[in-house]
Amino acid sequence: MKLVDRKSLSDIIIAWLGVVALIVGGLFAGYQYLDKVAAVRVKEALSYVEQFNKPPIYNMRFKIEKIWLEHSKKLNEVLQPSATNKQYHDFVLQLIKTQKIETEIMLLIQFFETLETCSTKRICDTKVVHSFFGGYARSFYHLHYPFIVQWRQDWNDPSFAKGIETFAKPSRQCAKGIHKRSKDEILNL
Repeated sequence: MKLVDRKSLSDIIIAWLGVVALIVGGLFAGYQYLDKVAAVRVKEALSYVEQFNKPPIYNMRFKIEKIWLEHSKKLNEVLQPSATNKQYHDFVLQLIKTQKIETEIMLLIQFFETLETCSTKRICDTKVVHSFFGGYARSFYHLHYPFIVQWRQDWNDPSFAKGIETFAKPSRQCAKGIHKRSKDEILNL
């Protein structure tokens, strides 16, 4: 083979190696970018976990949960099969009003609305969000459903708490007669 042919062949091989290196480098850079984006999403989701477990949100949760525990006997009574939806709804609404926890409930709903937006817009990692908050959001939504419905009716706002509703993925059981279930079943729907 002549020297000119070898030079031409080596130029072709070098050009192809450059193209392959460029493609591999681009794929690696893309992988690095996606990995970094995923890490940022996880970090953002974990910032919500931190907010959730620190004041003021933790204090609101503690206050609400304490009140429900103090009234768990009556809650269980209105969850018996012999009770009606109206009895359950009336009890929940009256308890919220007399214990003056409307503001805390509204702020927690707002927290979950923001969290749901973060998740659906892929700012937060959806799996991390659902792993940390799914159970709590479901039980919170189901337990406070009469309050949510009342608020929607009073303010003619069917979109109120739709974020937590979507996030919590309520089962059909919630709308069909939650009063037929025990407290533990409601909190784990």
